[in-house]
Amino acid sequence: MIFSKDYIGYLARQTTKYLIAAKMIKTDKPELMNERVTAALIDELALEDRINEEVRVILKGLQD
Repeated sequence: MIFSKDYIGYLARQTTKYLIAAKMIKTDKPELMNERVTAALIDELALEDRINEEVRVILKGLQD
């Protein structure tokens, strides 16, 4: 993963704060929302890492 977990947590907090301020979401528990957004970001970035690894394997096979 190219981002640290601290930075991902920061992005999640900022995203949640923005969405609440823009009244795009309502929540009584912003801490729980931060945790969920953090988990979603980590899942998406991990998926990107897996796809990149698969592409590397395919390209290495085609290189030979």
